[in-house]
Amino acid sequence: MDWNNPEYRHHVVKLTAALEEIGFDGVFYDNLRDEPGPWVAFLREVRQAVGDDFLILANAGYAVGRHDFAAPYLNGMMYESGWSHKRTEWDDCIRKMQHTESLLREPKISLIERFEETGSRAGWPGDPNRGKKPPADPQARRWSLCFALTVGNFYYLFSDNTSHQHDWYPEYDTKIGLPATPAARINAYVWRRPYDKALVVVNLPGAATPYKVTLDAPARDTLTGRTGTAFTIPPGDGMILLEEE
Repeated sequence: MDWNNPEYRHHVVKLTAALEEIGFDGVFYDNLRDEPGPWVAFLREVRQAVGDDFLILANAGYAVGRHDFAAPYLNGMMYESGWSHKRTEWDDCIRKMQHTESLLREPKISLIERFEETGSRAGWPGDPNRGKKPPADPQARRWSLCFALTVGNFYYLFSDNTSHQHDWYPEYDTKIGLPATPAARINAYVWRRPYDKALVVVNLPGAATPYKVTLDAPARDTLTGRTGTAFTIPPGDGMILLEEE
């Protein structure tokens, strides 16, 4: 796709405008590239065609903070799973994500996606493991969900393979309410954020030690089912501690 070609860009603008005309709420572009000039020209033309209320979500791929040139025209970035694989240092990553969020339009609909690798080429075409389920990794689902709920106001998807087959998990049905305050950074790996009915805590991969949480009243971890007033979160894990009724 030649984004430097004005005729091609205008063709995609017309397709997008047609979606808005027949009643769609928004569009997803998969995905952004490091081409600020043509992408800004394209997104500016899109906004002129569809107006301010039309939602635009764009895939940032595996990059973090490299597409801020597009953010003023977008409602959200999708962070595809590879941005998090094998990452053990977080301050710079989180700072960049939060800065990008500050540049986006309202309403903001950014998305954290996590999927698991299935082979040497991660299940892409030509990989004999494509479509096969890898060993279950519920811990990765827990920490990445808690990351999405703490460091920002992100939507979240989890898939157990790279075919983007996003299953529904029981914890998604839990009503934790709205965030009461922004998240608190405890250290380079631990973030906590209170919600109306729960406390969300994540201890990110790379941490050297577990993190201990002590509560004044009993709570249930909606991700594991454990209950109590004291919990230990190992590195690369998270908890959603729901107040017991």
